[in-house]
Amino acid sequence: MNDDKASARQPEHESLVTNESEEHREVSIQGFVAAMSRRDPVAVIAEKIQPEQIDKYLDFTAKDKELGWQDREQERQDRRHQRLMTLLYVILGIVVFVVVLVLFKEVFSSNAVMLERFLIAVGGLVAGGWGGYGLGRWKKSE
Repeated sequence: MNDDKASARQPEHESLVTNESEEHREVSIQGFVAAMSRRDPVAVIAEKIQPEQIDKYLDFTAKDKELGWQDREQERQDRRHQRLMTLLYVILGIVVFVVVLVLFKEVFSSNAVMLERFLIAVGGLVAGGWGGYGLGRWKKSE
């Protein structure tokens, strides 16, 4: 009666396993691990890859690198163009400033308050433009 109770409490999987040696159990575990490693998804895919597919992949990789290089080159040219345009605007602004000073030399020489107001207006215009340019670059980078 005690044997019946003991066998009833014993889980089903334990009753199915015979008494095996530790060595046999270790070999079984190693075999299971080896079988699972052979069924690695990467290994399964690697078995199915054909040489033509590898060639296609390498071609696409080379094209991607070439396009990346072209993108970087285009960005470099865009930055250079942007710097040249900024320099052009600065030079143009200086030329306009000097022309206005030369044209209104008599007015500014007789009236110092007018020269001061003109310089304040030009300074405000330059500072506002510089700030707007910086804000635009900051917004574009987000």
